[in-house]
Amino acid sequence: MLGVRPPVKIAAVLGAGGSFLAVCLFTFTPSAAAAPQPDTATAAARWQAGELESGGIPGFSPGQSDWGLTIDTLIALKATGADERAADEVVANLKTHVRDHNSNDAWGEPGQRVSGATAKLLYAAVAAGEDPTKFGKYDLRQETLDLIAGPGSGLEKGRVKDKITSGEDSSNTFGQSLAVLGLARSGDVPQSAVDFLMDQQCATGGFRL
Repeated sequence: MLGVRPPVKIAAVLGAGGSFLAVCLFTFTPSAAAAPQPDTATAAARWQAGELESGGIPGFSPGQSDWGLTIDTLIALKATGADERAADEVVANLKTHVRDHNSNDAWGEPGQRVSGATAKLLYAAVAAGEDPTKFGKYDLRQETLDLIAGPGSGLEKGRVKDKITSGEDSSNTFGQSLAVLGLARSGDVPQSAVDFLMDQQCATGGFRL
């Protein structure tokens, strides 16, 4: 087992539909002669909070939320402390909509789990200071652990994979990263998951998707 601490200045999160949203937090240290720089991260988070409707970012369908962007907003709010009331509303909303984000139950495929969404929910719970083993009525930590490919999986050992009976596995390095961060910040993370993530690093330093 290996404990991993997440980056302090840059938080990378996965948006809805596999899109990527990077939230960079910088600390400005102006000189005595320079005018104070605006806290752009806090201002951006407050703007994002203004887009919330009943604790969720509106999705493409009327009355439905985009859960990926809703979690992105929660992470921004917790990172900046911009609006704790809005953050609390998002947390309360997410607790009642876990399966709307990380499962295909609504499409007639009960029991299937989307690995990236599950890992992102785990990370969101930890970032919000919630108990990820009791997030609403769900144990997001165990659900994430259950999606890690075990011994006998060959080159996929340690990969955080979708649990599916049909269709295409949508798991990728974003979800793997969020799983490692969420597990590390809520206890131990299996070494195999860390090893699989590091195996995705290219010789030039970047990571393949």
